[in-house]
Amino acid sequence: MSQIQSFFISSYGDNNQCEELNHFLRSHKVIRLTHGFVSNSDAPGFHIIVEYADNGNAESSKKRVDYRAMLKDEPQKLIFDSLKKFRSELCKKDKLIGAYMICKDEHLYQMAINPDISIEEIKSLPHSANIKLEEYGQTLFEELQRLKKNETGQIPF
Repeated sequence: MSQIQSFFISSYGDNNQCEELNHFLRSHKVIRLTHGFVSNSDAPGFHIIVEYADNGNAESSKKRVDYRAMLKDEPQKLIFDSLKKFRSELCKKDKLIGAYMICKDEHLYQMAINPDISIEEIKSLPHSANIKLEEYGQTLFEELQRLKKNETGQIPF
């Protein structure tokens, strides 16, 4: 189960609004973040909607999140498992210390629940600091596109 929180960041540069959003993002397990520019008001800025896991505070929780268990159906699980295997192969090929350096399981989860995600959305997923989503985003996107099609070229789901 998830919850939604809404934020507005003024284009006039209010640091308190940014700090409030940053604190929220650091302290919750973000599932999805969407944003848009609002220009038809007296105070233009960005409206940000954060969908987050209702199991609470990510900073205080030491439990690992089982993203695979959060998936709803077999096609999503198949995509998640295939992307996880692909990420592991990339890691070995490029001699990286851990697969998490390419992307986190939460990023694979986002791709599995939204197989129509764009390359820009992949590269801007939350919690991607200090990992190589910018570098490997295109490769992951291409693999996701390949997984969406079966041998006959049909999308299996």
